[in-house]
Amino acid sequence: MSEYKNEVAYQKKKLEAEKWAGKVKYLEARDGYLETAYNSGHITREHKNGSFEVIAEGDSIESIIQRSVPSE
Repeated sequence: MSEYKNEVAYQKKKLEAEKWAGKVKYLEARDGYLETAYNSGHITREHKNGSFEVIAEGDSIESIIQRSVPSE
């Protein structure tokens, strides 16, 4: 079973990184829109008229893993 040890460890890191990246870092409501920023760096903005835009794309899971995901 030890032949898959590295793969299992990588998958565990990947799942932790995905969970951390998807958590909200902050919410900001102003001037008719709601901006949501995630730990990954992904930022979205929803306007009061229902339109939705992506302000910034987040980092890839690979780059988050390389930086090391903060433990909770």
